[in-house]
Amino acid sequence: MPKILPWYKTAKKSPSFTTGQAILLNNNDSIAAMNAVGSTAASLLFLDTTDNTWLAAGGASKALFFSNSDFEKQFAIISINNAVNNFEVSGAVSGQAPLLWMKGSDTDVGASFGTKGAGVHSFYSGGASFYKQVEIGHVASAVNWVSLKGAVTTDHPIVQPGGSDANPSMIVQGKGTGGVKINDGAAATKFEVNTTGIGFFGTTPVAAKTGWGVPTGTFTRTTYVTSTVTLPQLAERVAALIQDFHQTAGYGALRT
Repeated sequence: MPKILPWYKTAKKSPSFTTGQAILLNNNDSIAAMNAVGSTAASLLFLDTTDNTWLAAGGASKALFFSNSDFEKQFAIISINNAVNNFEVSGAVSGQAPLLWMKGSDTDVGASFGTKGAGVHSFYSGGASFYKQVEIGHVASAVNWVSLKGAVTTDHPIVQPGGSDANPSMIVQGKGTGGVKINDGAAATKFEVNTTGIGFFGTTPVAAKTGWGVPTGTFTRTTYVTSTVTLPQLAERVAALIQDFHQTAGYGALRT
């Protein structure tokens, strides 16, 4: 059975919990508990001198658990000895959103969020309708990741790879036969790629054109004057253009 021990000092405890009765704490007072052998008192509830209320775990390196009536854990706060940084949560007035942010004595305090095993991060909107908007999947032993950065005035936000590899590339991938669209500020598609091929300036993607071979001979990539160009000069430049766009020697838009 729980014990009420004499180390209660300035706290005033009513003999039973009935309507209108409570435990009264003065400022700088605490409610504490002892372990099973009746030693090592640990403060569980503390009212400081500025009327802030502190809830504490039952000792160093212990945890503070929140549960339902069946003591099934719903939320846990794990103690970290010598902690100087912490989460802070605040509500909001009308028209603004509640806030979860990082506080502490360090100048720069980041935030870390992790899942267990192969669990994913899911972000929803729509209240109780739970419309998934973003999912961050799991990759075992990942060493590279996506870096998102904002920008100062006149500059541009950045999406780029980060990680321990020296030269990781960024992959943007569609689902099924779908692909990727790049739109301008007016939501007009300027570039699109899918499993069919590539399209520019709103053109539906088309496959690479086949039937093209690479010419032989001289390849020239300089300017010319249309009124005086000779057939060999023109042929050299057309050959260079075909080579540049061919899969064997250039961008891959033309295929044999």
